[in-house]
Parts: sequence; C-alpha cells; structure tokens
Amino acid sequence: MTDHRCFVWCTYRDWSFQVLEALLDIEGWRCALVVTTHDCRYDFAVIEAAGIPIKRIDPRTELKAGASGFAAIRELGPSAIFHYGWSWIVPEALCRLCPNVTLHPGKLPRDRGGSPIQNQIRNGEAWTYVNIMELAPGLDEGPVYLRARISLAGDEADAVWSRMIAGGAVVTRKFLSDLADGRAKPEPQDATVAPTIYKRVAPASARLDPATQTARFIYDVIRAHNETDANSYVRPAFLNFGTRALIALRATLAPPADARIISASDFVWNGEGPFDLCYQVNNGDAVISIAAADGANVFVTRCRIRPALTNQS
Repeated sequence: MTDHRCFVWCTYRDWSFQVLEALLDIEGWRCALVVTTHDCRYDFAVIEAAGIPIKRIDPRTELKAGASGFAAIRELGPSAIFHYGWSWIVPEALCRLCPNVTLHPGKLPRDRGGSPIQNQIRNGEAWTYVNIMELAPGLDEGPVYLRARISLAGDEADAVWSRMIAGGAVVTRKFLSDLADGRAKPEPQDATVAPTIYKRVAPASARLDPATQTARFIYDVIRAHNETDANSYVRPAFLNFGTRALIALRATLAPPADARIISASDFVWNGEGPFDLCYQVNNGDAVISIAAADGANVFVTRCRIRPALTNQS
C-alpha cells in the first residue's frame, strides 16, 4: 500500500544528511528512501538505524524517466522529494510526481546560482536566508514555501553551515507540517528585484593575491573556503611562495593575544623551516601575518604547507 506520508531525500553533502537526521522523529512522516551518489562519503549509521534504505546512483542519468532511480522513487508514491545540496539537474518527469524542493541560501531573487554561501561571504555580506524553494526550469527561480534568516559571521564556513543545518531543520519540519495539513503554498519570488546569478567557485577562486586584495577580502576568502565536508568540491584558500604554498585554513583580522607574529615575507622554504613554522601556527604559538593591498594585515592562525598550487590543482 502506498504511504502518502513519506518523503525521499536526494543528496551527497554532509550538511544535508544532518538536516535529515533532525527530521527522523516527526510524527506521521517517514523518510522512505535516501538517494545519493556512488562516491558519497558519509557515516550512514543513524540513517540505517532508522531503517531507511540507501540507493546509490549516477545522478546524471538515473533519475530520468525509465531509469532505476526514478522507478524506485515513483513506486514509493512520496508526498515530497528533497534535493538539499544536490548539484545536478532534476528531470521534469520526477518533478511531476510531487513537490520537489531544495534548500537554497540567499536573499532571493538575489544570490541564485552556484556556491551561494561562499559567494555571499566573499561579497562581505553579513546575513542571508535559508529558503525552501520549489524546483523550476529556470535556475533557482522557483517559488518559496518558507525561509529563515541566518548569520554569515564566523572565522570558518563550518560555522555558517551549522546555522544552515539548524535553520534548514526548523523550516523543513514546518514545511512537512504544512504539507500534511494542506497549508503548504509557495509564494513567487519578487519580480521587482533584479536577480543575481553566481558561478560555482572554482579552484582559482581560492587563490590569495595580497598585491591586489584587501585584508577583509583575503579573510573572507579564507573563511569561505574552509569546509570540512568530505564531499565538498570547495578548495581551501592558498598563497604560493616559490615552490611551496601556504594553505590558509583559518585567519583573523586582529592579532591573537600573546602570539608571535611571523611575516609571510620572511619565509625560508629550505630545510625544516616551513614545517616548523606550520606546526607552531597550528598550535597557536605563532601567527603568519600577510600584508594586503590596502595596508592592513590578515593573521593566519591555522595552515598547512604544500607544494605550490596552480589554479587547476
């Protein structure tokens, strides 16, 4: 018998799985299937303990009408299909089965497109919305069911993703409640506001250039590109020095108290010097000071040393 109080979850990103785990206790609803990629790396212990089957597919082909992923979902007769953190086009045939929604961070209709969290942080924005949005043929043009405001502050992107998870769980629980009661009515995006569309951040986007970038921009790039999600495509910020690269994982705009300041221009890349320096910085005994184009400094408090990177590395 078809269960009309079930939903399907399509994702490969850690933060999206964590939103799902916050929904497993909702009365009257159950997640009937998780759809993910063949190479997804996530600990499914909580999801499997809840008795939820996991189906690994090729996201480019297996959600199309007639394919195995599509057939498995259609057989369940779900009331909703969630694509939180899904990076591929969802076929129209799947969207016709029931509401297909995504969770998108942005002040829609601004902030459409790829890497919205990274791009908004790089733009220096202080806050955004998490939006439950219905999928539409146009990029992020769908109507919005619900939204919640979150801060973009913090020295690393994981702090923002934590708010994305919490905010996403709250609005998704409300969405499912509204859907069960017949009150889920999406509102079209404001047509009087000009949309902005981001491109997905590329490896070259993570390159630091103190000769042309301000201290604030360097800081924002470092924190925007520091993700611990094993499935992330985002590369950490880096600064090349000769044959070596400084991989900047965390930074501040003010020198930490009692820290020894080491200038980036003083690096010696022979022998054990850079590795000792990296060890000191990671333990908080020293920070690396990078002088930016505006005359201000950025203080790198966590880093790694690697061979020099190209824009494509």
